[in-house]
Amino acid sequence: MTDCVVTDEERHYLLSHDAHDFEALQSRWNALIEPCSLSEQTLSLEAGYPVVSYRTRAFVEQPAGGDDAVYVCAGVHGDEPAGVWGLLEWAEENCVLLRERSLLIFPCFNP
Repeated sequence: MTDCVVTDEERHYLLSHDAHDFEALQSRWNALIEPCSLSEQTLSLEAGYPVVSYRTRAFVEQPAGGDDAVYVCAGVHGDEPAGVWGLLEWAEENCVLLRERSLLIFPCFNP
């Protein structure tokens, strides 16, 4: 077994990345509201952080979300940020789909 040595480059990355930066995550989701025709709803506050959902226009306009509604949830386990950021990147790349389909999205269920 070898000793774990963290390089200066790795140390800088660990100190500068925003994988656990909830405000950065929420800011990027908020930037999608208008271009992707999303509506935002805060469901509760957990330890000072909002549990937020985003609904597409098709979800809001159809009774109970409609038969073809899709529920998407990430961030159920608070210290597993990969799914949270992966969902955000997917949403940023699929704005057209978000404007057309019926989706209910919880981007960070456990902030």
